[in-house]
Amino acid sequence: PPPPTPPADPDPLDDALRAHYAAKRPSPEAMSAFKVAVATESPAVIAAVAPAAPRSRTARLGWAVAGVAAAIALVVFLGSFVSPADNGLTNRVHAQIALNHRKDLASEWQTHDIAALCQTMDKLVFDLKLPDAGPLEGTRLLGGRYCSIDGELAAQLHLVGADDRPCTLYVVRDAPEFATLAAADSTQADVHVTTWRADGLVFGLARTLTR
Repeated sequence: PPPPTPPADPDPLDDALRAHYAAKRPSPEAMSAFKVAVATESPAVIAAVAPAAPRSRTARLGWAVAGVAAAIALVVFLGSFVSPADNGLTNRVHAQIALNHRKDLASEWQTHDIAALCQTMDKLVFDLKLPDAGPLEGTRLLGGRYCSIDGELAAQLHLVGADDRPCTLYVVRDAPEFATLAAADSTQADVHVTTWRADGLVFGLARTLTR
């Protein structure tokens, strides 16, 4: 008779794969519980004891990428509701401007000339002037008085808009204390407030909202 064929050399890769998937098999106790559940036709028990299907590396990576994308989307979504005025100083200054505007105090000096008003209000530590640009187009100066914005001496200027509605402009030196003040718009109950910077000054404009 021909000599028996010698067994093939074992393949290390095959051995590694067999060992890997053998380790993935459920324990005998889990398999026994699973067989009992199948015999009793209990879906709840079947779901509880059935071995979970292993996820591939690609699937796990896909879930991880999806999770990161969802987190980024959530941050962007929440960030869209955060306005530039959402900091303590800006909120405080906007509230002060609106409050002073509602008081509607009369001007101490009535004039249409900002240069004359600058000479008269000599307690100010800055040269009072109107901004060259901004939301003041079409307004006319009526007069001014002293006020304070967050503890800093400021000018409160009374103006009238192109629609003949009164508005109030606040001017204060752009001190280090206002470093975090945002250029922003906000609605303070019945008053709309806008703040911005120009020429080393901080401006705040207040208008009463129409009903």
